[in-house]
Amino acid sequence: MSQRTRTAIMEAFTRQIEQKPLDRITVKDIVEDCDITRNTFYYHFEDIYGLAKEVLAERLRQISMEFAPNEDWEELLLLLARQMTQHTRSIRHLFRSTKSDEIRRFMAEIFSILLNHLFDHLAEGRRVSAEDRRLIIDFYRFAITGVAERWLKERDRQNPEELAHRLSLLLQSGMRQAIQDTCSPC
Repeated sequence: MSQRTRTAIMEAFTRQIEQKPLDRITVKDIVEDCDITRNTFYYHFEDIYGLAKEVLAERLRQISMEFAPNEDWEELLLLLARQMTQHTRSIRHLFRSTKSDEIRRFMAEIFSILLNHLFDHLAEGRRVSAEDRRLIIDFYRFAITGVAERWLKERDRQNPEELAHRLSLLLQSGMRQAIQDTCSPC
């Protein structure tokens, strides 16, 4: 029952964020949508922002479960681009909230996890200092986050397949070269 209620709350939030900005969604909106009490909501989530982060985390967890680190990065980027296309309004509502900096940090953390997997795959057998590793991952993490945010803001967006292909080429070839340029003699 508890997991079903949690899922119902998350689904209610997903419906609400499609309709209005994050800052205008209230606990009252969610509990009325789910036909639960406020106490039940607070049993599962600290507040609306905690719920928003959990919904995002769940979506990204589902995407990353389908992806192995040595698989085609273009496919992962395409999957992310399609999700962004499908949920553009919701994502815009998140980015336009008073917690937009927190949403950006959260997205960057998710990209960091994925990029660490790619780094491990591309650096196999090479020694790269922790400092260089962090710099390389941060560079690509912020680049991808920035490109994603810009893409969401544009009215006349680039085709998701084309964007995923171009980003994949930049990401894999650029990171591979950065690893090669910074690795110690192996």
